[in-house]
Amino acid sequence: MTAPLPSPPSPPAPPGRPVTGPAAGKADRRRRLIVGLLLAGLAVWAGRAAWADIFHIAWKDEEASQVWLVFPIFAWLVWLRRDAAAAAAARYSLWGPALAAAGLGLSLWGYLNLNQAFWHAGAVLAVVAAFLTVAGVRVLRTLLPALVVLLFLVPVPGMIRQQIAIPLQTATASASAFVFTLLGLDVTRTGNILIYNGQEVAVAEACNGMRMIFALLLVAYAFAFANPLRPWARAAVLAFSPVAAIFCNVLRLVPTVILYGQSPDRWGPMFHDLAGWGMLIVAFGVLTGGVRLLQWAEVPVMQPGHPAADDPDRVTPAAVHAAAAPGGARLAGPLLAAAVLLGFGLHQLRYPTPASAAPYHARVLQLAGDAPKQFGPWQSQDNDIPPSAIELLRPNATVSRRFIDEAGRRSGQFLIVQCRDARDLGGHWPPNCYKSSGYTETGREAVAWTVPGVSDDAGTASGTAGPGTINGVTYRFERESLNGRLTLVVDNFLILPGVGFVPDMAAVRGAGEDPRRRHFGAAQVQVVTPDGLSSEQKTAVFNELIAAHAELLNAIAAPPTLADPAVTGPVAAR
Repeated sequence: MTAPLPSPPSPPAPPGRPVTGPAAGKADRRRRLIVGLLLAGLAVWAGRAAWADIFHIAWKDEEASQVWLVFPIFAWLVWLRRDAAAAAAARYSLWGPALAAAGLGLSLWGYLNLNQAFWHAGAVLAVVAAFLTVAGVRVLRTLLPALVVLLFLVPVPGMIRQQIAIPLQTATASASAFVFTLLGLDVTRTGNILIYNGQEVAVAEACNGMRMIFALLLVAYAFAFANPLRPWARAAVLAFSPVAAIFCNVLRLVPTVILYGQSPDRWGPMFHDLAGWGMLIVAFGVLTGGVRLLQWAEVPVMQPGHPAADDPDRVTPAAVHAAAAPGGARLAGPLLAAAVLLGFGLHQLRYPTPASAAPYHARVLQLAGDAPKQFGPWQSQDNDIPPSAIELLRPNATVSRRFIDEAGRRSGQFLIVQCRDARDLGGHWPPNCYKSSGYTETGREAVAWTVPGVSDDAGTASGTAGPGTINGVTYRFERESLNGRLTLVVDNFLILPGVGFVPDMAAVRGAGEDPRRRHFGAAQVQVVTPDGLSSEQKTAVFNELIAAHAELLNAIAAPPTLADPAVTGPVAAR
């Protein structure tokens, strides 16, 4: 028996033809991974201001907490589609540099035109462009459901979020009161306030809408695309997410109210915080149970086969190298993308940073600390601002005092909150705050106060009234309490550095969306008086309390470094 002859060695590949095989495939994937990570890092650096802003919002605002879920869910959906992605023909693409230029252009447009959503979305799109440059259109299309998850990195503008969240907040309070009735527990509902065992619990604290609504929407999206559901079933899951949000929040709120009624300082807050993230697991379980119920009822919710099995564009892994571009074309895409990203990143160096406003904020903080506690006939006592409001607003300086003129039988509460970031005040104004605390607005009127010592020189270019004039709004609120009906009159105005005194949130939101002005922040001022005073007495109380703090208000309104009309103009025009 003779041994078999050894196979002759394979002839070398002809010049210019790529070497194929498992080793070449691993080397190609390794190169693409390294180049892709380098480009993605360069894209993050180019949009570093937007990325820092995204994570700043996610850190301070619980309603943007879905940002922390994006990356694990993105990785999970990519993992589920790994076989389909491997079967697609990866190749370097010149569409990547084009998308990078479009994304960074969108980001720059949003930066310069006070559009926060476009500013953030463009930065995210630049990272997707890095992936497209090294993987190509086929792979991107295969992983599109996972890439869409990255849109949840873009924090939803406060006004849009509140338009969605506030009605759901009211529905949650109503549904929770109904559950208490079913359980036979004595709970009183006043607006969005539930009163149990003498303890008032707001459905949403610190002027927020219902928290984690967008985190629950992200969970619903992940469930819909992690399972091979039919298109109509996926649409139904997404449409059902608000109902799931209300269900989960009622499930969280009922024991929270009970615990607050028994232990308002310990067990109530602890359960409230821990149960928030637990509700995401409950929501996933509710969606899973719904699909299982439909399957039990023999409703065809699942696709007949995995989408990749029937994909007409599906190719074999060996075809990856057959579709590879020539050497020169492989370099063109990454080099063009790197040039675009590097150029935009260098361009960002010309814009201001938080350090440019540091001396201004230090001056405001000093003046707030020196604010008078007594003057003329007025004596005062400090009013603590709730910790939940401090956490939300992240103020640089605050003054909160109740002033009493015993001889004149007058009283008034003075409140000023000055924030480093104007967006922190975006949802903090009387129609939101007092409504969330159970009050009903019974009236409002625009008012112009003329106060000695207050100068509006910073705002004359924006069309505000003459020197010493403050434009604001007087609100009236009522609510039922354990001690009867409460009535408040709230005189409110806002201060926009470089513009002056403004009556509502429109200009403040514009400043909050303008990265050039944002670091100087904004301030809100309130004088709250009881309903028993006459109109003349209320005006006198307002004028005296404001005049006593005129130096602080003037310092907030007119920072020296914001005197440039090129900076103040776009915001003042809003």
